[in-house]
Amino acid sequence: MNERAATTAPADAPKPVLLPIDHVSASTGLSVATIKNMEGTGRFPRAVRVFDGKGKQRLLFAAHEVHEWIAARLAERNQD
Repeated sequence: MNERAATTAPADAPKPVLLPIDHVSASTGLSVATIKNMEGTGRFPRAVRVFDGKGKQRLLFAAHEVHEWIAARLAERNQD
């Protein structure tokens, strides 16, 4: 088996989606500053940092990681 085939996702696997930080803020109810702080301390998924065509850095988050983080908060709530 070649190395490329081993790292290729199945054809029916969902495509990765990156969400801008303002969308993540709206989805979680957390402020942008809180998300950045929590990311920096390892309490929130790490952002993907990309630069737009104007040299401005954008913070994007993997949608599935944000959804997993939300699900974990709900699970914690339900344990109480």
